[in-house]
Amino acid sequence: HFKAGEPPEGLANDKFKQMLWFLTILGRTFTLTAEGAYESDDENQEAWGEVMDLYMLGLVRMPEKPVKPGESWTREWKTTNEQKNKGGRFALTQKSTLEKFDNGVATITSELTGTLVDAKKDPNATKQGSSCAGKITLLLEVETGRIVSSEGSGEVTAFFEGVDESGAATNLRITLNAAGTLKVR
Repeated sequence: HFKAGEPPEGLANDKFKQMLWFLTILGRTFTLTAEGAYESDDENQEAWGEVMDLYMLGLVRMPEKPVKPGESWTREWKTTNEQKNKGGRFALTQKSTLEKFDNGVATITSELTGTLVDAKKDPNATKQGSSCAGKITLLLEVETGRIVSSEGSGEVTAFFEGVDESGAATNLRITLNAAGTLKVR
């Protein structure tokens, strides 16, 4: 039995328990700046969880200068959080396009991709890494900044090739999918 805010024993070493824990803590609070920078209030959140939130919440980093319909912009940053045991943050790239502006509402589409960087290498790995990829659509009331709707979906994938402690060949791939929709009634 898991409770939000109370990490279970052995969480750091048990991937399955980590996934179950993630599913129990879906209710969240966070800070979102006017530019679209996201920061979770959950001090236990890791880089993977931060990226999943970006997809589920359908968040878009705003352009640094005004854009017209049909124009695109790219924003790059690293996740606020890092992975707990092996360190590393996701280096993210978000390419967004203002598709249209109609009756004061901007329709923005976005592709968000990234790779885990600066993580400690497992000494038994011949290959390892994590990446993410997904899409977001945001309808934004420009004058007020109110989100009319947002939809996002993406996946975070980790892979490991190498040998385990007994010397047996190991090939592991874990993919988590995230999707979310927010609509104002």
